[in-house]
Amino acid sequence: MPELLIIGGGPAGLTAAVYAVRRRLDVLLISPELGGMTLFRPSLPGFEEHRLIRGGELVSRFVKELEYLQFAHSLAAVDRLEATGQGFRAHLAGGQTLEARAVILATGCTAAPLEVPGERELFLKGVFGSATSYAPLFLDRTVLVAGDGPRAARSASELAASGAKVFLVGASGLPASWAAAAGGVTLLEGTRLQAIRGSKSVEEVVLEERDGTRRTLRVDAVFAEREPRPNSGLLAAGLAELDGSGFVRVDSRCRTRRPGLFAAGDVTDVHREQILVAVGEGAKACLSAMDYLRGRAEEER
Repeated sequence: MPELLIIGGGPAGLTAAVYAVRRRLDVLLISPELGGMTLFRPSLPGFEEHRLIRGGELVSRFVKELEYLQFAHSLAAVDRLEATGQGFRAHLAGGQTLEARAVILATGCTAAPLEVPGERELFLKGVFGSATSYAPLFLDRTVLVAGDGPRAARSASELAASGAKVFLVGASGLPASWAAAAGGVTLLEGTRLQAIRGSKSVEEVVLEERDGTRRTLRVDAVFAEREPRPNSGLLAAGLAELDGSGFVRVDSRCRTRRPGLFAAGDVTDVHREQILVAVGEGAKACLSAMDYLRGRAEEER
């Protein structure tokens, strides 16, 4: 059996795998695809590539390296991960099982859609899910933020700080003091987003007021800021400690409470949803796993 099994082919998992290969660990990465969210690229009129801090180019290099090293990866899905007497056992979707002494879980999270017409068609053409990634593009532009309370409020504040004119819907329960302090943000209380419209990119949204009347609002982008769902459901009960939302709790070295089980990237309670953060966490997880496999972990706990 391999020394190390990595589950997930996004930035965290790919980085961990490349680090492991270069350190000559017996490693296998399992994922239905390689690249994760870096497979999707934004397309906007007037889009200025140089204004974004990107990690996708680095991840694409890791993808090419893993594709070349066919022995180090398998394109498959893992349905369940459980502990064994000697380590861990992964049950694959096709019925196969794999065992390993240590595991890095890097399965990421799944965005929660707004579920309105136009959202899917205009994804990355003005519909985004990360204000942290794209806020610098919207200086002097108008955007709508729609989603859950604290997350949507943070995104609205970040966009406003980048110079955008921001309308915020769906963030219920915010105190009046927040709205007053959030310069550049117009809080549309009791308003619901009904549709997103545009041809090649987002052009306007349809809003519904409390009394049922509808109106359109011209915007350059829509940020879907609902809380994402962690892809941690494959873990056997009690295998790792989860927070209230299902994200895997890890320490500063990406260790879970189960010796030999590590986690990195957006599936963890770090969940910053940034490629560069996931790359760094993947590297840390691999180094921690290597310490564990070489018998150096317990003395440092």
